[in-house]
Amino acid sequence: MADHRKADSAGFPWEGRTFDHHDTEYKDDDGSIPPAFRDAMGVLRQRGVRAAETDALVAVVDALRDARLLVPLVAEAGDVGTTPEGRVVDKTQELSIPTVAGPDGAPILPVFSSASAMQVWNSKARPVPASTQRVAVAALEEDAQRVVIDAGSDETELVLGAPALRAIAVGEPWRPAYRESDVTDAIRAAAAEVRSAAAVAIVPGDPQSRLHGAELMIVFVTADETATRSQLGQFTQRLANSEAVATLAASVRVSLYPMGAQGIDVEFPPGSLVARLQS
Repeated sequence: MADHRKADSAGFPWEGRTFDHHDTEYKDDDGSIPPAFRDAMGVLRQRGVRAAETDALVAVVDALRDARLLVPLVAEAGDVGTTPEGRVVDKTQELSIPTVAGPDGAPILPVFSSASAMQVWNSKARPVPASTQRVAVAALEEDAQRVVIDAGSDETELVLGAPALRAIAVGEPWRPAYRESDVTDAIRAAAAEVRSAAAVAIVPGDPQSRLHGAELMIVFVTADETATRSQLGQFTQRLANSEAVATLAASVRVSLYPMGAQGIDVEFPPGSLVARLQS
């Protein structure tokens, strides 16, 4: 039996093939993972949760800026008919670019760094090469707002949120929201009005960028959970009015943490910023 994980939608192996039937920009591309992206992802994975203390994720995004990605085309049934025996059959098929649902149910555009990664995901998908910039523009125009690269791969799965996609699309620098001073300053200014909380922590919620949590987690340490919770509505409204948070943060989650008998005794993950609110 043929190994379809190594074949395209026509059933032929990818080894030794190129994309010379596409734009001349990719005529010598054999579908392998872009080396700069592969190497940057290796560093990011090696850093683990401590990636938030470094520019490892920034380096991955920078490596993608000039990289080629592969957009999957999959066949969808068009018109249907019936045979003389009464069996329902597809009369036509159409190729389309799929979107999938993320963990939160919102749409996300799957793309791939290599032909082999795409075949693991869907052995019948046909790869179409495109620049990362074109992928970013397409995702934003189609309202997907997010792209997942190499979905399901432990080594190279990566999610790009809307702020990163916008930066790639227009060629501007990008950093995670928890490393943007405009974002962290806005959060601390809004948090200063939550007078029942002892401290606020700005926590990297997804340092590997795999949708394992919100990009930004805002944690209030409080000895009076009821009072603090009653003030969160005003806090979130102030955040919503912050242009920096709205444009630079892909996702935000707010939570409470009880203050211990010895005071603020919680140890937050690497890369967190903690500010005292009350003495």
